[in-house]
Amino acid sequence: MVDSMTEKHRPAKATVKRINEMSIAFQQAGILWAAIEMEIFTKVSQGVNELESLAGELGTELETTDRLLTACCALELLEREDGKYQNPPDVERFLVKGTSTYHGDWALYHKSGYDRWKNLASSLRPPKGIYDRLRDDPDAARELTTAGYHSSIRAGQKFAREQDLSRRTLLLDLGGGSGVYSIMACQKYPDLHAIVCDYPTILAVTDEFISEAGLTDRIQTLPLDYIADDYPSGADVILICGTLEPRTSEDHQLVLRKSFQVLPPGGELILITNMLEADQSGPVEAVFSNLGNVMGPKPWGRIHTPAELTDFLTKAGFTDLVFSDFVPGTYRRVTAQKPS
Repeated sequence: MVDSMTEKHRPAKATVKRINEMSIAFQQAGILWAAIEMEIFTKVSQGVNELESLAGELGTELETTDRLLTACCALELLEREDGKYQNPPDVERFLVKGTSTYHGDWALYHKSGYDRWKNLASSLRPPKGIYDRLRDDPDAARELTTAGYHSSIRAGQKFAREQDLSRRTLLLDLGGGSGVYSIMACQKYPDLHAIVCDYPTILAVTDEFISEAGLTDRIQTLPLDYIADDYPSGADVILICGTLEPRTSEDHQLVLRKSFQVLPPGGELILITNMLEADQSGPVEAVFSNLGNVMGPKPWGRIHTPAELTDFLTKAGFTDLVFSDFVPGTYRRVTAQKPS
């Protein structure tokens, strides 16, 4: 004989039913929202309560109408008897449009929150900026680095052609990405060596381009976060091309100070970047890039004017600043010297 108390307190067998119901609750909400938007409950209340007449009123096919009405019945939003539909008491009171107790608009209002809730886990994590994504996602890093190399070959050649590096021995390429500028510079100047610094995910691709160029004996890569990490010593010229634009004004100043500190007397900094006009009305690409920064997580990066960059550079200790166009309408260049 089974003890009734033992039977009463025996835990129920665990099933997946409750979990499944939660995981497809969005389907229930979708059915409710569709029925409200199509005013099905209002039409039923008005006497349009058979499949054919409802399909005609809704402008939907019989098959799809039947499946939606059946789903409403399964959720007890409708009742069906002898081929006719009617609203349960709560639906009749709160979901029939035109009544003083109509609740449909409020139910539909919650639809606007669906995207936020379906991505709740992502919302709870801090949003990632472009550099966070590149650091963490090898595929994204490869895609950007490869595209950056091929699209920057001509710019790299221009850099090597116009920038006199004949008296320089070691180029430190901060945030150098694909290494295209270092590669072109080393091809132009046979006595020049280079170190390309960037995230490991990016440098895995950079190493391939260096190898293809046959320059593994003169260009090395160094995993480095140029905001957080110390810079290696020994370079007499530093290049920063395009990588400071998503960074804050404070980050700009930090990088420039660190660059000044590691350069020897007589060393040179080359900064190639978008710059805003003095009144910040152009160029268009710089204005758009500046606006685009606010689409990412805070703190937002900022594009600066030549006057602002002059202030940053001189406060870091640099002298003999020379500004020039690099790619007209986009990048400008400023060279700065560390006093001897």
